[in-house]
Amino acid sequence: MTEKKGIPIRFSKQQILSIKPHSNPSIVDMQTGERAMIAKVILPTSEHRDLTFGIDKNGIDRDTRGAFIYIPASHIKLDKTNSEHMRYFYLNPDRQFTINFNGKDTGAIDEHGNTIYDKPEKLIVSANELRSGFYKSYEKDKIKQPEAKSASKKTANKKKTVKKNKEAPER
Repeated sequence: MTEKKGIPIRFSKQQILSIKPHSNPSIVDMQTGERAMIAKVILPTSEHRDLTFGIDKNGIDRDTRGAFIYIPASHIKLDKTNSEHMRYFYLNPDRQFTINFNGKDTGAIDEHGNTIYDKPEKLIVSANELRSGFYKSYEKDKIKQPEAKSASKKTANKKKTVKKNKEAPER
């Protein structure tokens, strides 16, 4: 019996912003027994995904901000078709995921001379919603491509048939 791994998410290695030890030292990698490593993975911009984040309770439009998630680094695998550039991991379909957003400089400075950034609210989504955050019209594109290929083959076959009929009388 084949074990279902979950919902696959494919992304480029440039989307991995950083890999750091988990903030809680008691969280360990089950395979190595060492402190778990966490990867910060950037989601595509709003032009390249179907998921919209909306406006949070502070009035911040989260679609205009950089979005990212944290996943265990040990879950990221090399894509065998293009291992130099592509990576993938599996989402547990029963789990909720937290999408974090980058803050923006407010122009204010605190009493210590540090820049103050606003803090967009995190967004909690299902695995299927998160999948649409990585792909633009993934299911639609998957369906449209075979239809487009079959239509172009039909027109190519018609052209070949017409040429054969035209050539036959000339002989």
